[in-house]
Amino acid sequence: MGSQPGDKMRNPDEQAWTPTTTGNFCIDQYEFPNRKGALPRTTVGLSDAEAACREAGKRLCQEEEWERACKGPQMFKYPYGNEWGSDLCNTESALGEPRKVGVAGAFKQCRSGYGLADMSGNVAEWVTSKSGTVVKGGAANKPDWAVRCATRTHPPPGKKNHITGFRCCVEARSDE
Repeated sequence: MGSQPGDKMRNPDEQAWTPTTTGNFCIDQYEFPNRKGALPRTTVGLSDAEAACREAGKRLCQEEEWERACKGPQMFKYPYGNEWGSDLCNTESALGEPRKVGVAGAFKQCRSGYGLADMSGNVAEWVTSKSGTVVKGGAANKPDWAVRCATRTHPPPGKKNHITGFRCCVEARSDE
């Protein structure tokens, strides 16, 4: 979890590179409402996101889970690899032009090693964290350094805007 100390794009809010374990969990493939081709739900605060996940029989993802899912088994900086591709995910263009929030799964190459869509860009996502309120993943109007898997921001829990959404998680069930 976190970013390497020598990472030139590392920002002060990021956690230091630390081996981290998670329990077994399942994470939504797309941003809430977890439907390919749907616009993600945005303009929600932390409590709105938590309530929507509860209503769906799930919970808001923990930061460690979200970052593990974003980096994939290869532990990439971006869901798709270690080098930023301005047209691989719904992020700021190579010319620095912001994009608009789009439908889930529209950028077919924007997949983590676990097959999850839009973990980089489109909408930033609320997660639960031991260090307070955290938003992960950057958004459609953010540049390369701000859409890496390790990137995190700390907005107030009631902050609502058009580029912040969420996805839900649930404990994995073991078949005994």
